[in-house]
Amino acid sequence: MQKIMSLFMSGLLLLLLVGCAAGTGRGSGADDLPVLRVGVFPSRMSLSTWYIVNNGLDIENGFRIELSEFSGGGVPVNEALGAGLLDVAHIGSPAAVTSASVFGAKVIAATSSSSIISLFARPDSAIVQAGNTVDEFPDLLGSAESLRGAEFLFPFGTMSQIAVARYIDAFGLEMDDVVALNMQHSSAYQAFRAGEGDIVATYTPNCFTALEEGFVRVGTLHYLGVCMYGVLIANSNTYEEKSDTIKKFLALTFEINDMLSADLDYQARQMQELNRRSGVEVSIEDILDEMEVLYLVTSEKARTIDHGISVIETAEFYVEIGILEEEKMDAVRNSIDLTLLKEVLN
Repeated sequence: MQKIMSLFMSGLLLLLLVGCAAGTGRGSGADDLPVLRVGVFPSRMSLSTWYIVNNGLDIENGFRIELSEFSGGGVPVNEALGAGLLDVAHIGSPAAVTSASVFGAKVIAATSSSSIISLFARPDSAIVQAGNTVDEFPDLLGSAESLRGAEFLFPFGTMSQIAVARYIDAFGLEMDDVVALNMQHSSAYQAFRAGEGDIVATYTPNCFTALEEGFVRVGTLHYLGVCMYGVLIANSNTYEEKSDTIKKFLALTFEINDMLSADLDYQARQMQELNRRSGVEVSIEDILDEMEVLYLVTSEKARTIDHGISVIETAEFYVEIGILEEEKMDAVRNSIDLTLLKEVLN
């Protein structure tokens, strides 16, 4: 912790998130340390891990993180997990349902509120022109009539899928009432810009680009009051063998979350650097606005929240709409394993 606060107070911001290899060859003796293979995204849910690696805090604490960076949702993370290439990974709750029900992963902690998945439509579309038609959710735009048969562009098996499903459910519709086209976020947005589809799902920071280009946000999970966390999952095949290292990683994660949450301006600057990894330039003001909804789970908050709630509720919703078989629910419920987290927090 002394090292963390020293970095924080000395203002070594420009050293953060810049020019780091994926966790290998970082100093004398580092290659002899126990290795933890961690899946990350260039997003808020992985911010603490990027900080740990780029400042060598894993090395100082007697282990070495090897990063695997992913984009486009949780599908490639789950594929890597299934192939035995990861020990732990940051992932959204909807994809964690697959991690648990298909790949037998453990959900070991909620570490952040998840990225804002936003649904955008064109300003002249019937969807936007319909305005708000659901009193329960005054920020939603659209109507059952304007949405029936609409084409939605988003990557299947991701948080975008739950956002789309929850959005149309608010209008009394089901997935069979719309046309769902499976595209990765970047491809979906480019197709939408070119005139394809009626609604596109995108995530921060790319939603800022959509707003700048004149598209209209018609829905988000936040508008619907849906609780959604970014969680850490662990490979059940290496969990026991690497439990001590995972505990060290969890302890560092919440120390970093505490430190970054103590100064939101500083946290915003770290997010700005991380956004640049995706080639997106976002102002500090926009990031601070975003942080009114999004946050890192601190050690204090970690002692009070239900870490598995958004995974289980998502799975229950998937069963309700026919995406997940009922018999898979036990696997999802049993995947919540907070043993190491409780040891760290206590």
